[in-house]
Amino acid sequence: MDFALGLDLGGTNIKLVGVAANGEVLEKRSIATQDDGRATWAEHVKNLVASVENDRAAKAKWLGIAAPGLAARDHRTIAFMPGRMQGLERLDWTSFLRRSNAVTVLNDAHAALLGEHWLGAARDFENV
Repeated sequence: MDFALGLDLGGTNIKLVGVAANGEVLEKRSIATQDDGRATWAEHVKNLVASVENDRAAKAKWLGIAAPGLAARDHRTIAFMPGRMQGLERLDWTSFLRRSNAVTVLNDAHAALLGEHWLGAARDFENV
């Protein structure tokens, strides 16, 4: 079954959700961010994705990342987020996670709005 992984990179926790194409939640996981001023948190993200894919015996067809900060125009990186999560700015997630399909990167507030439009309170509304 095709599935997507969504990651929310927060200052306290990194949250992951796996969903089917119809929006059914397949699983949720959360780990501490461990933002210690080094980029070790990024390795934790990589390990979290690998763990889920190993448990499901399949690679996610789609992968998206939400983070505070300004997403780059190409939606592959966070362009600007000073002071937190060392190494997040300009980290190309498609390359870092060695994906054949592009990893979409969004500002976390924009990602939340898209989720609400797809399956939540804003479903069936055009202008939100």
